Amino acid sequence: MLIGRAIFGIGTETMMLVQIVDISYWFIDKEYTLAIGITQFVANLIVNSSAMTTPQLKEKYGIGVAFEIGAVACVAAFFVALLYVWMKENTHSGTKV
Repeated sequence: MLIGRAIFGIGTETMMLVQIVDISYWFIDKEYTLAIGITQFVANLIVNSSAMTTPQLKEKYGIGVAFEIGAVACVAAFFVALLYVWMKENTHSGTKV
């Protein structure tokens, strides 16, 4: 479990850096700090809710079901990331909000 959390932590920090860079493109001279704060809040909310629910799922249904739910969540997140990349590639590069 510790190895998984370490890998997750490395990926999370990398993802957060990319999110901050992308937010800087959208919020030039605007509510930049608010956007970063909301992003950090949502990320921490998801991590903490996962940390609280995973042990309960393991105790109630077993480690296999908890792993399967986590795997489905990872696959869903991967497809959302692909959708994000596709959306980013298909927007006009000169357009700023």
